[in-house]
Amino acid sequence: LIENLAGSLGGAASMAAGRAPRVSMETVQDVDDFGLDRAYATRTRDLVHGLYRRWFRTLVRGIEHVPETGPVLVVANHGGVLPWDGLMLRTAMELEHPTHRELRWLVDDSTFHAPFIGTVATRLGAVRACPENAERLLGEGRLVAVFPEGDKGATKPFARRYEHALLRLDLLLGFASRVLLFLRARGGEHCCLALGLFAR
Repeated sequence: LIENLAGSLGGAASMAAGRAPRVSMETVQDVDDFGLDRAYATRTRDLVHGLYRRWFRTLVRGIEHVPETGPVLVVANHGGVLPWDGLMLRTAMELEHPTHRELRWLVDDSTFHAPFIGTVATRLGAVRACPENAERLLGEGRLVAVFPEGDKGATKPFARRYEHALLRLDLLLGFASRVLLFLRARGGEHCCLALGLFAR
């Protein structure tokens, strides 16, 4: 992240000085239709794995129930203000699953359009949440995670951290013919908690 930030600042300085910044064609060519930047993911892999193993000390149970192939929709609760759960779930599949399946997780508009956070999440594999994107990913036989609580789950006050926000079950009905797996995530609300909400 620091290296990437330094590169961005260096590019801005070059433009200010009238010089064209250097562009890595490898990075540009290795970005998929949804914004996953595999070169960026490779550069930040050690950091993400460190967060998974040492900071969050993630424990996974039942990962063997995830099929090795074919379209699968993982339905999970959302805990914590920042979208760590999606990234940690993707990392769990990468490190713990027998076939190391790649997972793409859906994020709502508030995260997708958030400065810096939305860009980083997209470059690491997040996809804007909408039925069309989910259907396309599943149509390609991919493993997809959805958090139907949306931003209501992310902004639950700490006192209600174990309560589930209203699920948008209507978003799941169209995928009834797919393999559905339900997952419970705990712990995110402890590291990125919401103490309360302010009315605008």
